[in-house]
Amino acid sequence: MATTASCSYDRLHSALASAIRRRRPECIPGETARIILSYDGPTNALVGVTADGERVIFHDQSTDRAIACRYDGDGLIRGSGVQIAACTDRRGFTRWVGKMGPAYWGWLHPRYRDSSTHP
Repeated sequence: MATTASCSYDRLHSALASAIRRRRPECIPGETARIILSYDGPTNALVGVTADGERVIFHDQSTDRAIACRYDGDGLIRGSGVQIAACTDRRGFTRWVGKMGPAYWGWLHPRYRDSSTHP
């Protein structure tokens, strides 16, 4: 599974906005995607959006934990972050993403995609 991906911000933003549009019609897709992408960084990497569109998943890279956060049109809902997985290393985290499978992911960041997990 890829752990890095070369994808322009515009393509990433567009793909995430499309996923939000399909799953969360009450959210302004472009603005919501912009806000979510603003949290993607070297410590907290954006992993994806759940299939039901209710949560966005981040990889806390300092502890290799998956954190699920609820969101709305204004961004992440404060205090909604919940640990849903803990791994021993980055390779374990990447395996966890793959094991969750395409039924779990509504949208997956290109850095975590492979042919078995691409929704």
